[in-house]
Formats: sequence, structure tokens, C-alpha cells
Amino acid sequence: MKEAKQRVQINRCFENKCPEKSDKEKEQQIKDVLLTASQRRRANKEISHLLKTFHGTRKLRELLRAMKQRGYPDYVLKIAIERVEAERKRDELTFEEIMDFEEFKASLDQQK
Repeated sequence: MKEAKQRVQINRCFENKCPEKSDKEKEQQIKDVLLTASQRRRANKEISHLLKTFHGTRKLRELLRAMKQRGYPDYVLKIAIERVEAERKRDELTFEEIMDFEEFKASLDQQK
């Protein structure tokens, strides 16, 4: 007969120092970090491919609306917005471009 294995509670405390988080919580945090990292990498690849498609004739800021209409995933749009915001911080955008970008972000917020 097969005997059922019993789970033994393991005491993870060492010299009155117990871990603050359980292993399951740590594993979940690691999975979340890896998922976001892989999504960020995939999004950057898609954005780079899209920019290469236009051979530098269009800027990412101009392609945001097309990305939204084509149904790109939310994480790709998020990374694209982060890239445009980085350009904005480097003062590479004119006032009209900034206003257009802010209008686009507001339209995204309204749809959610």
C-alpha cells in the first residue's frame, strides 16, 4: 500500500530570526518582476521594429495614435509613452508636440 506523504511544517527561524515573507510571496514577487521585464523587452522590440518600418520618417510621438488604432497591447503603449516622456524631459519636443502628446494621454485616460 502506498502511504500518503505528510507535509511537515518546517521551522524557518534561525536564532530567533524568522523570515519576514513566506517563500510563496517571494516566488510571486519574482514572477511579477520577470513578467514585467519580459513585457518591457518585448514592447521595446515591437516599438523598434515599428520605427524601422518607417525608416526614420516618423517619430514615435506621431505613431502613438496608429499604435492605439491597430490594437497594440497596453504594455506596449505604456512603454511608448514612457519613451516620449523621456524625450520631453530632454527638451526635444516643441510646445505643439507637447500639447498633442498630452491630448493623446488624456484621450487614453478617458477610455479607461
